[in-house]
Amino acid sequence: MFSSFQNNFQRRVDDGESAAVVIADEYHNAIMGGKSTLGGIFTAGKKGALEKALKISFDSMGAIPLPLALTQGLIAYWTGAVYVYIPPLVTGPTPLVPGVPPPMVIPTSNPVAGILPVFIAHLPTIVSTPMTLVPPAPPVPTPDIGFIPV
Repeated sequence: MFSSFQNNFQRRVDDGESAAVVIADEYHNAIMGGKSTLGGIFTAGKKGALEKALKISFDSMGAIPLPLALTQGLIAYWTGAVYVYIPPLVTGPTPLVPGVPPPMVIPTSNPVAGILPVFIAHLPTIVSTPMTLVPPAPPVPTPDIGFIPV
């Protein structure tokens, strides 16, 4: 889970990339390769919204705290997202609940060490409600709670 995040982050930032871009890219790559607990495949995330929230925080020189920006960015990333399911589950009209990111603790030596626990603790709080096909009855909502990244 997020196995390459820390190594890729350090390498890419050392190569001159923006920390906001790297964090959003690495998060998005891990999510796009994962699945929900019921096997839903995430089709698109709002990577730009996560990147923008982080960039605003970094550019503000601390006026907008990173924990607040990370929370806002993660919620924006997942809001309105859609999973694709293989029958007998189908996507239903119920929107995805973007979850609740936990408070972030910022370690002084390595900010990535503070971000990863937020990512990991946030994923089990994401909820989708696909419909279970139960022929000939109408579809039944089935909670799909959590997400497992690569």
